[in-house]
Amino acid sequence: MSEVNSVVFTPATFATLNLLTTPLWIFDRHRLQLLWANRAAVSLWQAASLAELLQREFGSLSEALREQWQTYWQQLHQGKPVVEAWLFYQEGHITFVQCHFSRIKLEAGQEAMLVEGKIGSLSQLNSERLQGLEIRCINDPLTGKSVQLILEREVASTEAPVSAALHQPPLTVLTSLPVPVWFSGSDHQLQYVNQAWLSFTGQTLQQALRTAWLSDLHPDDRDRCLSVYWQAFALRQPFTIEHRLRHHDGTYCWVTNTGKPLSDLDGSFSGYVGFCYDITQYKQMEVKQQVQNHTAQLQQALHFESTLKQITDRVRDSLDERLILQTVVQALAVALQVICCDIAIYNEARTTSTICYDYTDGSIPSAQGEVVQMAESYDPALHTQLLQGLCFQFCPLVLNQARPLKEPIAILSCPIVDDQGVLGDMWLSKPMHDLFNELEIRLIQQVTNQTAIAIRQARLYQSAQTQISELDRLNRLKDDFLSTVSHELRSPMANIKMATQMLELVMAKVGLFEQEPSAKQYFGILQEECQRELSLINDLLDLARLDAEVEALRLTPVDLKLLLPHLVEPFAEKAQQQQQQLTLTLSSALPLLTTDVPMLTRVLSELLTNACKYTRAGEKITVTAQLEPDSLQISVANSGIEIPPKELPRIFDKFYRIPNNDPWRHGGTGLGLALVQKLVDRLGATIAVASTANQTTFVVSFPLLA
Repeated sequence: MSEVNSVVFTPATFATLNLLTTPLWIFDRHRLQLLWANRAAVSLWQAASLAELLQREFGSLSEALREQWQTYWQQLHQGKPVVEAWLFYQEGHITFVQCHFSRIKLEAGQEAMLVEGKIGSLSQLNSERLQGLEIRCINDPLTGKSVQLILEREVASTEAPVSAALHQPPLTVLTSLPVPVWFSGSDHQLQYVNQAWLSFTGQTLQQALRTAWLSDLHPDDRDRCLSVYWQAFALRQPFTIEHRLRHHDGTYCWVTNTGKPLSDLDGSFSGYVGFCYDITQYKQMEVKQQVQNHTAQLQQALHFESTLKQITDRVRDSLDERLILQTVVQALAVALQVICCDIAIYNEARTTSTICYDYTDGSIPSAQGEVVQMAESYDPALHTQLLQGLCFQFCPLVLNQARPLKEPIAILSCPIVDDQGVLGDMWLSKPMHDLFNELEIRLIQQVTNQTAIAIRQARLYQSAQTQISELDRLNRLKDDFLSTVSHELRSPMANIKMATQMLELVMAKVGLFEQEPSAKQYFGILQEECQRELSLINDLLDLARLDAEVEALRLTPVDLKLLLPHLVEPFAEKAQQQQQQLTLTLSSALPLLTTDVPMLTRVLSELLTNACKYTRAGEKITVTAQLEPDSLQISVANSGIEIPPKELPRIFDKFYRIPNNDPWRHGGTGLGLALVQKLVDRLGATIAVASTANQTTFVVSFPLLA
């Protein structure tokens, strides 16, 4: 092809050469980089296209090979022909190609090297060169094709015959292959390795053939390699294995070792031929990629853990079901960067699914508020799986009745389920080829579990609020009824009381009490019960007024040192009559108390009345006023009586009375302490009760004004 030296290669030239059946390819003369190849060459190189062939990495060229190519270029520049034999290994088939080199000039003025490949076979070489060699036939079990391969003929001499034969031209071709090649006989013994193997391991041929090659395998790979090797021999099958092979510098390199079975011309098995390719760089990249992937997974796991915590904290602090659903959908959609995320709640019969909230990136329409009949959906089997608590992902092939799709998408469906059943489901969508990974699925399942708990808590709260509202309504109705009845009864009871008093005067005037002594007793009972009913009515009316807060406070400064002795005096006389001891203790540094005096008097009177009523003879009643760091306290304590702990939280309830099986067996309306608490609250104070060590103490605390 020397005549092409003066031709400038234009696009038209390349188009013409592309039609030839002879393989042609062009190398850059400086970088030895492949620039172009015709169709025949692309096929020879077993590439899918020219673009794919140009992207291949042929590995770094040794300095010796670069010098050899530089020599080729100098010979071409001097007008000398350059021909080199290349071997192409294709699925067990070895193709011999005579490569003819020529100098060319590209359209841009760039000088390059054109290679014309003439396909032949090893048998086409001069038969004189085959002396001392043996020709074997390789039957490729995959393609069924046969090619000839030249091997060294066995010599009975104990000397090393191979080294002399290496200079024969055919073996020179095999020896010059850049990858390690090995041959083994049917007896499993290694018969030949090429120069690339020897250069890689640093062994001599004699060392390699005497099983020293086993020592070059990495100890961790040796048993595995031998197992694959022996199994392949037993089955007469090709094999490929990756293992580490010791380099002559002592380091281990990763290689791919591919073996193909050999057969003689009569079809009998004669051994294996194998090729080794250095994949250390690939393995390093693979390890680096694995580290990067592992790091990315850890970062993603940490991000998802943070997302889960944020979602959990937000839904746990909310008792609004709609807000919970909105929070979950928005947070999960942003964290996973999905094109759509929606959450649906089932009805009680689990026949309909209502999309309560959704998020989309705009590529698909919103379906918020849509109600899907599960039995009539485009695939009822999906809801059947969700009702069974199963999480799955799929790619719908038909349109969704709630959200029509322009193109298929990948969908993950996850049920919102707890120990009481399925509450709803969550659907998340991605582009069709972007599936949800294991970490994403785990996050979604954890979020739906937290969502189920939050929904159940919100519903319990709403149910409790409904019950509380209903109880409040009933309580207001009761209070309204009692207030109305009290108003209606107050006047008749007042008239009854007045009539009783007038009747008593008349009967006393006519001397009926002297004639019938029991009449006086009956009149006393009548007057006491009448007064009791009037007190009940007045208490009910007072409670109603306090609840309505219609009366304004009349605040005035009061000196407790003057008020309390005057207030306690009548109760001291009553206590003395009942053989009780009542004492008043006042702190020396009591400030003026600004309060509503009638209300305060009513509170202390109620407490002293109860103390006198429930304190046994011989026990003590103590009234104390003292100054604390942040409050002024007035306490009423009586000994000899103790309220059971389980009754303490209820003693301020309306109409509540301690059961009769305890010492508090005296009658009463059950409104006294309820009225006390209302009055204390109205005064801006607090009341507390303690009952221990056979003593009960009520403490009213007034906060000190700054």
